[in-house]
Amino acid sequence: MPRSVGLWGDRTTGWYAVGGALAGLAATGLMHLLIAVNPRPIRCFARLVVPATAVAMLAPLATTGTPHSAVVTAVLNLVLGLVVGSSVAGSARGAMNAAARADGVCRAPTAHTTAHSTSAVE
Repeated sequence: MPRSVGLWGDRTTGWYAVGGALAGLAATGLMHLLIAVNPRPIRCFARLVVPATAVAMLAPLATTGTPHSAVVTAVLNLVLGLVVGSSVAGSARGAMNAAARADGVCRAPTAHTTAHSTSAVE
């Protein structure tokens, strides 16, 4: 870790990275729980992650630090929330679709069914 403020941050940069990793693990655990108990886990996950990301964005703005560092941290928290939320939701969606296909619940769309469904929409 850097010992002074510079291009790559200061002593708290490592803790910020650890916090981001823990947020990712917590989001993964939450999604796993929601898949097990909720009929619409991805929608429920989004309803929880969006406000959590908003709180993470607003928290630095309420501190006594410089306005520039507060805005930069808020933007970083937004990016972190978007990346973690979309990655976990996308992975869960793919896993749920693969599990459903393996169980024979649904079939992957074919060119015939896709062409038929789009022509009906027009």
